[in-house]
Amino acid sequence: VDVYACLKASSSHLLAFGGHQAAAGFSINPVNIDPFRKAFVQAARDFMKEVQEPRLELDTTLHPSEIGPSFLEELAALGPHGPGNPEPLFALEDVHAHAPRIVGKKHLKFKVTAGKINFSAIGFNLAQHASHLPAQVDLAVLPQINVWQGRASTQLKVRDLRPYTPPTQP
Repeated sequence: VDVYACLKASSSHLLAFGGHQAAAGFSINPVNIDPFRKAFVQAARDFMKEVQEPRLELDTTLHPSEIGPSFLEELAALGPHGPGNPEPLFALEDVHAHAPRIVGKKHLKFKVTAGKINFSAIGFNLAQHASHLPAQVDLAVLPQINVWQGRASTQLKVRDLRPYTPPTQP
């Protein structure tokens, strides 16, 4: 939701407001709280009606063999990431997913194999896939260096996954 746009749409109930799409603030007379709340909620509902199904924007497709120490160092140098500098996102196609388990109630941890290349993968808020993780998948990932207990390893931060579907021949 564009917070600033919703505040602007309900600004007749405010003393002052400011900010941007992702964060904003306002001043209000306490007697206007209920009318403001109704106007703001309606503006948010109207905004959500206009929002289409979210789509991931992938930067490019990677082959698992491209994910090595120098590539990971170059990716790390692109940070810090935030609204003006989103994390890069890559497609890994037709890889094998196995050994799924849920960690922290909502997160999916699993292994990814492509030929003789193996990765650990974590999908935050993707635990719903644990019971039916396809064996062959396409992944939207950010490869990164994970340091745990003083040991560094390559980890795939998974944003989304889908069953692999072979391309159709014309």
